Amino acid sequence: MFGTAPQCEDSHRPTPWEVADLHIREVLAIELKSRDKSLELQAAEYERRLEGLNHEAARISAAAEKAVSLEKFEGYVGLQETHNANTDRFIAKYNATVDQLRSDQNKLRNMTMTWLALVTAILAVVTILLKAWAI
Repeated sequence: MFGTAPQCEDSHRPTPWEVADLHIREVLAIELKSRDKSLELQAAEYERRLEGLNHEAARISAAAEKAVSLEKFEGYVGLQETHNANTDRFIAKYNATVDQLRSDQNKLRNMTMTWLALVTAILAVVTILLKAWAI
């Protein structure tokens, strides 16, 4: 790594470079195992989340199938507005007809009262004349 490690006279005893190299290899092995475990855990977590998203996508899709499209909703709103306008026109015509009928009823009542007064007056005159001729 940083050059050749010096050899020690005793071949059974490791040199400091060899000890350091072994230590670095052990630390790297632990780090690699740790990283591999982290990656496995992360992959499992991603898979769990994706599974949840798949269920959510299916739920959203099912809800979208039940939902009314914007075009249909706007068409419905248009029909409702037309219906409301037609109903308003019908009510206005109905009220105008009722007002006209009430006006006609009042005119007929007034005419009836006039004719009743006229007939009453004629009957009174006839009665007076009959009494006068009967004497």
